[in-house]
Amino acid sequence: MEESLLHDLGDEALDPIIKEYVQIVQRGLPRPARPQNVIIVGAGMAGLTAAYLLRNAGHHVRILEANTYVGGRVHTFRSFSGDLYAEAGAMRIPGQHQLVSAFADLFKLPREPFFNVDIDPATRDAADPVSRNNEWLFVNGVKIRRSAYTAGQLNFPLPPGEKGLTAQQMLDAALAPLRDFIKADPASRWPVVIERFGEFSVRRFLKEQTLYSEEAIEMIVVLNNLESRLMTSFVQAFIELAIINDKVRYWQIPGGNDLLPQAFLPALKDSISFGQRLSALSWDGSGVSLRTTGGETFKGDSAIVAIPFSSLRFVRPDPLFVPQRRRAIRELHYDAATKVLLEFSRRFWEQDDDIYGGGSTTDLANRYIYYPSHDMGSDRGGVVLASYVWGEDALRWDSLTEPTRLQFALDGICALHGEGVRKLYVGGTSKSWMQDPFACGEAAIFAPGQFEMLMPYLLEPEGGKIHFAGEHTSLKHAWIEGAIESGVRTALAVSEGRRPAAVQLGMTR
Repeated sequence: MEESLLHDLGDEALDPIIKEYVQIVQRGLPRPARPQNVIIVGAGMAGLTAAYLLRNAGHHVRILEANTYVGGRVHTFRSFSGDLYAEAGAMRIPGQHQLVSAFADLFKLPREPFFNVDIDPATRDAADPVSRNNEWLFVNGVKIRRSAYTAGQLNFPLPPGEKGLTAQQMLDAALAPLRDFIKADPASRWPVVIERFGEFSVRRFLKEQTLYSEEAIEMIVVLNNLESRLMTSFVQAFIELAIINDKVRYWQIPGGNDLLPQAFLPALKDSISFGQRLSALSWDGSGVSLRTTGGETFKGDSAIVAIPFSSLRFVRPDPLFVPQRRRAIRELHYDAATKVLLEFSRRFWEQDDDIYGGGSTTDLANRYIYYPSHDMGSDRGGVVLASYVWGEDALRWDSLTEPTRLQFALDGICALHGEGVRKLYVGGTSKSWMQDPFACGEAAIFAPGQFEMLMPYLLEPEGGKIHFAGEHTSLKHAWIEGAIESGVRTALAVSEGRRPAAVQLGMTR
């Protein structure tokens, strides 16, 4: 089946590529005529997926993982009181992401809703929970419930002609022509949009394609979580807005999302070597050779490199990668993301503020605050994602020590919810993905122009021996689904010799 990378931009329920991949997850790959010795670098979701499929098909697999645990950026913190937990990385799984669902079903993992907006707790277990939007907006010194927000309430100094619209209404009006254009014929029109706007940043699009004032643009990006994306690819942001919005249903795994990567361990635990950071790799007609920082060498017939390009930057290849891939490794933009998680002895957000799930938006340093969707109504405490920030905001938090991060995050929570919650504070922790020595960033987020300039060289195998996987090699950047999809793709490439077609490589014209 010829694969088009642009299939990632469509409805997964109608996508023949995803349908085939789901069947592969459920049934496995065909047995190969000649089993290979395959070295897989990285035990994140991409590497685990490829290893699981290849091993079950009869290949010999060795996974080299630099860290001490599997899952990569799917990682759960359990350093709180009792059995409380919170996500350091991936925290919500869109309902339309079928490959994640296929593995959850395969491993018989339970699911529960992740509420991206506040809901009526009495309807938590209903098929269609009632959204109330009781979370806070706290911007320009004005604090109101999200449900009460109407045009002109948040002290943005808009010109008279723009005062009658909310930030969401203005954003929807700016994007509606593109959405309508694509909807008419996605297969032929997505490439047109990519070519037309591939070099645009979010700011350039809002500045040049609308008549909005600077004040209106500020309001749009602050309230729609686009301020950290202003200088990144507009096409990337346009894709993300279809995945993160109040209409999408999300789920999570009770007990922590890292139970998903851990579910691979019974099949793969004897195939994983921990503490093995790749330092060099070489290949020729006879196979591949990989050396780690500890001085060990691993040889095989082929390799799947399933680590971020930001981390691959520190690996020495021999021979050199082709020039275009070297450029992709140097230039691919990885975003910073930082979370500060605070434990409280009482669920004040529920009991005092009547907020169940969802998140508050502020222009404080905390920016975005998320309330847990699990243990709703519990009489014990809980953990709040007290600050979730990206881009420049994240880098500022990264400059702080851990105790200072916790202190400033608590100050922001008190500014939003009242000084009385300070006495309920138990402790906390934080995670900077840019400071993680193995991730070297949260996820690949294209800079303007990188879609067509770099995407082909994120996928194309090197010398027929070295394959590349990870969320950065899909168009579902930062999502577990993109990582799993790339793992299936590279498993097929190794086991069946399937190579991406030109359109799969992002060559849209």
